[in-house]
Amino acid sequence: ASAGLIGGFTINETSLVGGLATISSSGEINVGTLQGVGDIAGTNTGFQVNKNGEVLIKQGGANSNYIRFDNGFLDINTTTASLSGSAVKIGAPRFLLGDDSNFISGSNGNLKIVTGEATISGSSVYIFTPNFFFGSGSNFISGSSNGIKLVSEEVTLSGSKIDIITPEFFFGELQ
Repeated sequence: ASAGLIGGFTINETSLVGGLATISSSGEINVGTLQGVGDIAGTNTGFQVNKNGEVLIKQGGANSNYIRFDNGFLDINTTTASLSGSAVKIGAPRFLLGDDSNFISGSNGNLKIVTGEATISGSSVYIFTPNFFFGSGSNFISGSSNGIKLVSEEVTLSGSKIDIITPEFFFGELQ
């Protein structure tokens, strides 16, 4: 048979069509209003797959809430995502988690964390670095190959035993 109806679907020479669902002999399946796997900018919704294995699943909204595999590129765009598991591994030579003001990024063996406030807590926290700086311009503790520098308006050293071992010591104001 070259044409006919079955279960609300029309059969013709090149496709099976029923409402917003189409299966074509050219290798496309479309359910919904999408106009191809690149149709992410509009508000069309649905499921589209073509003979090249390219896929778009889109819930709605311009440039949002979709999963697309197009030309070997996986693109997931959503307002809320949850990834959970006992063995989740994401391998990438470069990554960025966050936005312009709060993020964790990595590339070329380096990790960068930028945020307004951070808490690092644990029973064994080790930070190994040849240079460090804690504080601001007028109150800080810094360290480098030249030693440790403590600068502050007010300093309190307290303990049951404090040893200061140095060949040279100065109390007073620098002129």
